[in-house]
Order: sequence, then structure tokens, then C-alpha cells
Amino acid sequence: MGSLEQLIDLRRHNRDPELFAIALALRYIRALIQRDGSGIGWPGDDSALHPHHLEVFLARAVERAWKDQRVVQEWRRIQQVLPQVKGV
Repeated sequence: MGSLEQLIDLRRHNRDPELFAIALALRYIRALIQRDGSGIGWPGDDSALHPHHLEVFLARAVERAWKDQRVVQEWRRIQQVLPQVKGV
């Protein structure tokens, strides 16, 4: 199980609600990138986010001081993928 999935695993009794919410946000951002910015995955969706929207958000997320190193690593991974998405 990856570190992100460990943060989302509700079977663990000591789950930190803040880390759980952050991990869900990370999962959602990843899914948006995989679906070309569309929350529903439809090609040409007019409500789809453009890469620059994610870029601004990710820059702020990476700069923030997180209390869990796994969160920092995941935000950076997502930020590294964004240039590839913009090139498409």
C-alpha cells in the first residue's frame, strides 16, 4: 500500500483527520490531472481546469510547511508531472 493510501486507510484507528483530508485532496488532484482537468472525465468538458489553475495551487501547496513528509513528497510528485500535462 502506497503512503498516500496509508493516509486514507480508515481501518487504522490513529488516523489524523487533517492528514486524511489532505490525502483525499492529493488523490483528487491526481485524478484531475489524469482526466485532463475534468472532474467527470469527459473530453472537452467546458468546466475542466486548465493546467495553469493547478500550477498556481500546486506552487502554494509545495511552499507550505506540512507536518507530514509524505504529504510534501506527494505534492512535489504532482508538481513534477504538471509540465508534462501542459505539453499535451
